[in-house]
Amino acid sequence: MKSVTRNMIIAALVLMLCGAGFFVAGAATVGFDFSKMNTAGENMSEEYTIKDSFSKIAIDVSTTDIEFAVSDSNDVKVRCDEKENVKHSVKVADDTLKITLDDSRKWYERIFFSGFSGVKVTIYLPKDMAKLKGVLIETSTGDVKMNDLAIAGDLTIKGSTGDRVLNNISVDGKFTFETSTGDIKVDNLSAASASFEGSTSDIIINRLNVAGDFIADTSTGDVKATLSDAATVKINTSTGDVVCSFLTEKTIKADSSTGRIKLPDNTTSGGACSISTSTGNITVTYEK
Repeated sequence: MKSVTRNMIIAALVLMLCGAGFFVAGAATVGFDFSKMNTAGENMSEEYTIKDSFSKIAIDVSTTDIEFAVSDSNDVKVRCDEKENVKHSVKVADDTLKITLDDSRKWYERIFFSGFSGVKVTIYLPKDMAKLKGVLIETSTGDVKMNDLAIAGDLTIKGSTGDRVLNNISVDGKFTFETSTGDIKVDNLSAASASFEGSTSDIIINRLNVAGDFIADTSTGDVKATLSDAATVKINTSTGDVVCSFLTEKTIKADSSTGRIKLPDNTTSGGACSISTSTGNITVTYEK
C-alpha cells in the first residue's frame, strides 16, 4: 500500500514538472512577453438594441463586470465590451433578457494567461421603464454596479470575489447577496427582506429600509448599517466590527467574546435585534 502511494506521489510530481516545463518553453517562444500569450483575442464591442419585451433579467457570466445605467432614449440597450474569442450572448426568451458568456476557446487555451480582463456588460434601461419582475445576476470575479433600479419581484446577486455597489434600489420582494471575498456597498435600498452573506466580505450599508428580516452574515469582514431599519435584525461575524444606527428602537441581544459592546440606553423594546461577533467590537445607536 505504501508503495502504491509513493508511486502516485512520484507520478504527480513528474506531471507537475512536465507542466512547468511546457509553460516555460511556451513563454520562451514569445520572449517571455506574456501579453503575446493572449488566447482571448483582440478587444471588441457590440451593442444590442432590445426590441422584444421582457419583465425579468438573468445574467450568468464569469469574469465580466456588470453595470446598470439609465438609457438616453426609450430603448433598452446592452453594450458588451468583450474579446474576439470570448463573447456574450444577448437574447430575450421566456419573458427574460438573458445574458451569458460564450467562450469558444479550447480548454488548454484557458490555462495561465488568458488575456480575458477588462470585459464589461452595460445594461441601459429607460428611466420610465415599468418595474422588472425579477433580476438574477451570477458572476465569479466580476464587479456589479447598479443605480436607480426598481424591481417588483426579487433581486439576487451571487459571486465569488467581485465587489458590488448599489445605489437607489427598490425591491418589492427579497434582496439576496452571496459572495466569498467580495465587498458590498449599498446606499438607499428598500426591500421586503434583505440577506447579505459573505466570507471575508465587508458589508457597508447606508439607508436600508426593510419591511421584514435584515440578515448579515460574514466571517472576517465588518458590518456597518447606518440610518437603517428593519422589523427584525440578525448580524453575525467572527472577527469583524459591527456598527449600526437604527431609525427605531430594538430589543437588542449583543454578544462579543473579546470585543467592546456599546449599546443605547433602551434595549428592551421594539423589533428583535441579535448581533454577535467573536473578536470584533459592537456599537449600536438610535437615530431620531
